[in-house]
Amino acid sequence: MVIRTRYHSNMATSDDKSDESGMDPDPTIDLPAENRVGSTPPGLTMGAGDTIGSFKIIQMLGEGGFGIVYLAEQTEPVTRRVALKVIKPGMDTKAVIARFEAERQALAMMDSPGIAKVFEAGSTPEGRPYFAMEYVKGEPITTYCDRHKLETRSRLTLFAGVCDAIQHAHQKGVIHRDIKPGNILVTIDSRDEPCPKVIDFGIAKATSQSLTQKTVFTAQGELIGTPEYMSPEQAEMSPGDIDTRTDVYALGVVLYELLSGQLPFDPEMLRKAGYAEIQRIIREEDPPKPSTKLTTEVGGRTSRIAELRQTKIVDLQQTLRKELEWIPLKALRKEREERYGSAEALAEDVRRYLSGAPLMAGPVSVRYRLRKTLARNKGPAIAILLLISTLMLGVIGTSLFAYRAAEQAKLADQRADEAALEASRVRATKDFLIHMLASVDPAIAQGMDDALMRQVLVTAADVIDEQFQSMPLVEAEVQEIIGSTYLSLSDPARAMDHLERALELYDEHLPASSPRRVAVVNTIVAVLHGLGDLEAASRRSGENLVQSRQRLGDSHVETLTAIGNHAFLLDQMGLPDEAEPLYQEALGLSREVNGPEHPDTLVAANNLAAFMEAAGDAEAAKAAFEEVYTIRLRTLGARHPATLLSLDNLGQVTFDSGDQAEGLQLSTKAADLRKEVLGTAHHHTLTNMYNVASMTAHAGDFDSSHALHEEVIDLMTEFLGQAHPDTIDALRSHASILAYRSRFSEAITVHETIVERLRLHDGDAGTLYLRALDELESTRIRNSQQPRPEVP
Repeated sequence: MVIRTRYHSNMATSDDKSDESGMDPDPTIDLPAENRVGSTPPGLTMGAGDTIGSFKIIQMLGEGGFGIVYLAEQTEPVTRRVALKVIKPGMDTKAVIARFEAERQALAMMDSPGIAKVFEAGSTPEGRPYFAMEYVKGEPITTYCDRHKLETRSRLTLFAGVCDAIQHAHQKGVIHRDIKPGNILVTIDSRDEPCPKVIDFGIAKATSQSLTQKTVFTAQGELIGTPEYMSPEQAEMSPGDIDTRTDVYALGVVLYELLSGQLPFDPEMLRKAGYAEIQRIIREEDPPKPSTKLTTEVGGRTSRIAELRQTKIVDLQQTLRKELEWIPLKALRKEREERYGSAEALAEDVRRYLSGAPLMAGPVSVRYRLRKTLARNKGPAIAILLLISTLMLGVIGTSLFAYRAAEQAKLADQRADEAALEASRVRATKDFLIHMLASVDPAIAQGMDDALMRQVLVTAADVIDEQFQSMPLVEAEVQEIIGSTYLSLSDPARAMDHLERALELYDEHLPASSPRRVAVVNTIVAVLHGLGDLEAASRRSGENLVQSRQRLGDSHVETLTAIGNHAFLLDQMGLPDEAEPLYQEALGLSREVNGPEHPDTLVAANNLAAFMEAAGDAEAAKAAFEEVYTIRLRTLGARHPATLLSLDNLGQVTFDSGDQAEGLQLSTKAADLRKEVLGTAHHHTLTNMYNVASMTAHAGDFDSSHALHEEVIDLMTEFLGQAHPDTIDALRSHASILAYRSRFSEAITVHETIVERLRLHDGDAGTLYLRALDELESTRIRNSQQPRPEVP
């Protein structure tokens, strides 16, 4: 349900640069830090036409921390193009030479079509070692799959070939330790078929035998590998504790990315983290399911991911959710014994999926998830999670018994009473489960640890996936409450996945006239609003309202919600004349159907009051806000989120009515309480902080307002996104105040920031972008009109 505030939420989108596929072209970071292409001074590299033995340099392909790779032509004993790897000038220390020799020997031992072959080794006239290997003219596996728009089954077939190559390396006693798309190149073989080739064994490790009698380079205290693809044991930086299952983990990350178009852990988050935090994330945090990552976003990112797999986002989510995502999630288990035992076993399960055979992998068990959770949470967390998990297991047990009893009742009438009794127990237990999940809502669990609340939801979702597949309506109802709770935690992206799943189940198992379907779409509309997709929210809201009126009637509670939602969205889209009659209708019907103090009536009254204030009727708006606040304070308490919303609204209208000191005090109090109850990152808290910053400026305290604006802009950028409409509004307000104070150069800088963010988000034809350009130009004109000191 949409709750009216003065400033509203829209979805954040990344301003990361992307390639033509629409995906992040290089989402990984490399540790240890290595020199990038071209970092070696030109005078110390070889150019076209230079020779080393029988190899003639054509061009430099790239360089790493200790070696440079050239494309070269071998002239004898055969003519062919090769990749020639040479130690960098000045890098020929014993440790580097040992590492270089280890890579050469690792490649020389292997004979697999999926691994680049070594042809020859030697030294330059200066004594720097080199080796020539097969030149793989290809592109990273993720890029190849996206560019050719390979559907999921083709991606799986290609991936199984990668596993075969890694299994071959393992059988030769070599662990790669840096498997990632950039080290898996897809080329076209003699049969004109795509063939994956694994390259760069530069940090490979021997298992049963030594690759060389020299010490392989592993710097003390250094992370060896690429964090996004690094296993928990690899993150521990204990080289002696690495085995082949480290590569299985990295293969799981690659598979996760091939299937979902995204990495298990946000690369931007890892970029910002220090070594210790990177290690903690990899060791302790469980990645979300691939299907969960595919949530609706503005800018069409997930739609683009589906398009690159020749499918629709809903179909891709469903494909992953059924069985397929079990495979990468098994490979990504924290404990090695829980993963596939080998790359061969991983490939075998992929091929089982392709043939329709039962998988070795399965969903994460409740026991496993609970054990992991309790290991990370102490004190009250243990009691809460035990209660939730035990309750869920009770639901599962009684539900299955009831289903069996109901089935037996069809065969034997004398069991009917027993079946009915068990069914009632199922309903009672399920209702209690939903009540417990609802307690995670910040309105109820005030001050409860946010991470713990989210862990309860993750545990609940795992139980659903594992046990409720044969009970679709039970699953739908719990999915709906989980989605609604994520929304209340200001996490609309996660909410959407659960709500869409609930709607899918309702559509399959309930008639079109069911109120449950209308209710879940009402919540989805609120999620779309929270994500910032006003167009999609308004479209679905309008459709839902028409269907609800036709099927349920104007006075049904879900129709009333749909009326209020649609009024709110029309108002947001700048259509007040269309919104006002719906606001009036929603309030009138709710008072008639629900009574004057019902929560839904108070929402309708609050929304109409906000509309009246925006229309200039501050006196009527203030009276309405005061009435709503008084009722909520009495019925819900001073710390309930709805009460705090009313307190902020009352503060704003009091401020606008002339009592600035009182109004600012009320809104500041609301902001402080929201930080305690909801947390600083919650959208409602950020909105409230923005209101206080704006009011402080209007009160004339520009220095305080400047600091408050900068704080809330930083927080909105971090938690809502750089191009989120609320972030843009806060920037625009900041620029306006700077211009008012004749600080035009600073105002212009802020406007330029707005223009650039909107250009990246909407393109150079978007309405908001064009408006931002006008505002920038207007500020520049005002700046040019300022009197300048005369030059003597």
